Amino acid sequence: MDMGDVVTAELMELPDGLDDLPPGAELAGILASLDPRRLNCNQLAVVVSCRLRQQYFEEAQLLATVRELMFAPRTAAGLAAPIRDRDQDPWTAMEMSFATTWTEYRSADMVCLAMLAIDQVPVLGEAMREGHLGLDKLRVFEKETELVEPDQRRTIADLALAEVDTMTTAQLRQLLRRLVVKVNPDAVRERRRKAVEDRDLEYREFANGTASLVGGFLDKDKAAAAFDHVDALARATKKTDPLERELGQLRADIAADLLAGVDPVKAGYATPADRKGVINLHVDLATLGCLADLPGEIDGFGHVVDEIARRTASDLAEIAQWRFTVTDQGQVLTQGILPKVIVREFAENLGRRRRPNTEQSDYIEARDRTCRAPGCQRRALRCEIDHMRDHARGGPTLVHNLCCLCKRHHRAKHVAGFKLRLGLHGVDWQTPTGHRYTVVPDNRWLPDPVDFHLDQRLNHATIGQLRR
Repeated sequence: MDMGDVVTAELMELPDGLDDLPPGAELAGILASLDPRRLNCNQLAVVVSCRLRQQYFEEAQLLATVRELMFAPRTAAGLAAPIRDRDQDPWTAMEMSFATTWTEYRSADMVCLAMLAIDQVPVLGEAMREGHLGLDKLRVFEKETELVEPDQRRTIADLALAEVDTMTTAQLRQLLRRLVVKVNPDAVRERRRKAVEDRDLEYREFANGTASLVGGFLDKDKAAAAFDHVDALARATKKTDPLERELGQLRADIAADLLAGVDPVKAGYATPADRKGVINLHVDLATLGCLADLPGEIDGFGHVVDEIARRTASDLAEIAQWRFTVTDQGQVLTQGILPKVIVREFAENLGRRRRPNTEQSDYIEARDRTCRAPGCQRRALRCEIDHMRDHARGGPTLVHNLCCLCKRHHRAKHVAGFKLRLGLHGVDWQTPTGHRYTVVPDNRWLPDPVDFHLDQRLNHATIGQLRR
């Protein structure tokens, strides 16, 4: 019925329990029978959710089919028994690109996703079949976890899937980065080190007569301070800009002029109040005190490893104003501006020297009491102070990276292939055979349940492997 500009139709009722129906053939049949023109807004919202759930299911079936094609030997056209090879056919991506008009790059991407969801991390494929995860979020997982070991990838998946239903891809990306930094900080440090070596300023021209300048692989903290400085100039100028430019346009113009050596005042840009770029750094109390290696976070720019969270405070002291938020077990304790005198103290004690000073040695001996190897009771005063992450590999001379080891266990670390690091419960050891043991100090508090679950899943502190 047509009522002026309003068109109405006979309402179609939705089956009871449709919103809770799992994806599959039954849900597909119901959705195929629905006419969206006969549904009101509340019903349409339910149907959109159901269709998305069914889409994830179909994407899982697509990946399963791609995976089977990868191991199916080529046979003559017609009926033939379903045979599978043990080795993957290297031409699968090309076969799919011909059959689907996908690019070969897209086909290769589907091959990687199929292996990830079915063979490497099966819980991801199960989540897709249940309608909780789609290809968009699966790609985020594949990209963000490429650094970690297979068992660590599975651990991260178990933790992330508990929240994936309520997250956008951007939120999932941030969660995965936080978990990766926590699970394998050394890999993140190494990737960052290699990426920074490739930093560059790239100039590109476009057919429409414009060009772009892109600074790639910069330190996240320096990029954050630079952006904040340009943003402050743009916001101050926008209020009185005679050209009435948008904020993004002003940022682009100001950045280009600054790089070209143009004085912002002479170029007509307003001068903001005397200030430096502002970086808001969130850091846990234990990390700030060099007692743990939990990641920090720069507002708007994501997580950074503990080493960067501490070190950049001094490196950028003359470039940006640093604000801090100190937390303890997730609760905000305090926040404010980081004074220069504290920044200088950080700069003087950031571990660039190899040997600990007297204050550090006294603290470490009082904290550890004995050698930090499992079962060893050699008094700390009779031990040597060693870097858990070797100084030659960039390990800082800070108390969180130092521990007491007797001569025998010190030698075992450097000669026999034993590895150790500071974990959530104490000092984590890994033997050459792959077994893990955690030495817990006598006065160590219990971790919160989330950290305990994560550490337990990583085999760093299962019940039978805790030691004193």
